[in-house]
Order: sequence, then C-alpha cells, then structure tokens
Amino acid sequence: MKSLKSFLVAITLVFGFLTPVFANNFIPQTVNKVLFAKGLKVALMSDNLGVRQGALQQYVMYGQDLKVDQATVFEIVKIYRNSQNEPMRILALSALSSINNSWANDFLERSVKSEKSVWVQEKTRDVIGLHMPSAK
Repeated sequence: MKSLKSFLVAITLVFGFLTPVFANNFIPQTVNKVLFAKGLKVALMSDNLGVRQGALQQYVMYGQDLKVDQATVFEIVKIYRNSQNEPMRILALSALSSINNSWANDFLERSVKSEKSVWVQEKTRDVIGLHMPSAK
C-alpha cells in the first residue's frame, strides 16, 4: 500500500512539474491576476490544511504567471522547511519551482545539503537543476 501511495505521489509530482509549461493555455484573459494572487495568499495563511494545499496547488499551476510577493514566498518556504508531512513539503517545493523566485532558489541550494529526507532532498536537487543558469 505504501509503494502504491509513493507511486501516486511521484506521478502527481511529474505532472505537477510539467503543468506550468501548459498553464498559460488555460488561464482566461479575463481573470484579474492581482485579485487571484491576493486570494491565494489569504488561502495560504488559512488554518485549514486542505485550503493551504489547494492554494499551493494553484501556485504550482499558475505561479509563473502571477506577481508573488516576497512575504508569500517566505510562507511557502516555511511550509517546505517546517512541515512534518513530506507530501506537503514536496507540494511547497513544486510551488516554489513554479514561482521561480531567486531568493527561494538560493535558499533551496543552501538547504539541500542538510536535508534529512532522501525523497525531499532528491526532489529539491531536481528543482535546483531546473532553475540553474545554463552555461554558455
């Protein structure tokens, strides 16, 4: 059962990392992105775990299209760093990947060496690899 759960989470992560590539095709031009971002920030601060997860999923899908303020990035990093729930940490990592904030990327590069979870460390290295400047 645990291997099935791990497999399902891995599939979700693969599609989660690919979703931002296609997200622009699905956001209607009539959406007020400023209000959408404000709503996501409020949801991210919720006491309800399901609401926070939903906000993180929206950041995964649309983070590259939104102006995400630094305070929100800090909150997502806090979830990545402090959550006891590894799938929640991976979801926060996926959101950070989509947002592609330079401060968060630097944080991930510094923290990956001391990461205790092999799974989180591996996925963090994947995200760092996605956002490394290409050598010319």
